[in-house]
Amino acid sequence: MSAKNYNIIRGNTWQRTLTFTDANGDAIDITGWTLFLTLKTTAQMSNTTDTGAALQKNFTTFSDPTNGVAIVNITAAESALLLSKYKYDIQYKKDSGEIGTVVNGDMTFNKDVTIRIEA
Repeated sequence: MSAKNYNIIRGNTWQRTLTFTDANGDAIDITGWTLFLTLKTTAQMSNTTDTGAALQKNFTTFSDPTNGVAIVNITAAESALLLSKYKYDIQYKKDSGEIGTVVNGDMTFNKDVTIRIEA
């Protein structure tokens, strides 16, 4: 597991590609896995269910599962509703039932300067 912090402008799309490999660097087949992305206002909220989260997303379809590649994202519409600093993590659940955390940290959504969108 690693810690990573992000600063995001609200209303923007945020996306990251995750690649799962074993200790030798070989791809892990993630077919049948589920990835969870959860944002909560405080770490203390970790004792509450995820239904109280500011955002929770599940990912079960991956860009290249046999080579361990998954994309997780927060859409522009989702980030438009967020304006604060949140604790987040991305976890996996293998088809065997094993659960683990890939990354966690802080995600801060800041006000945008530009409001208009021109062609």
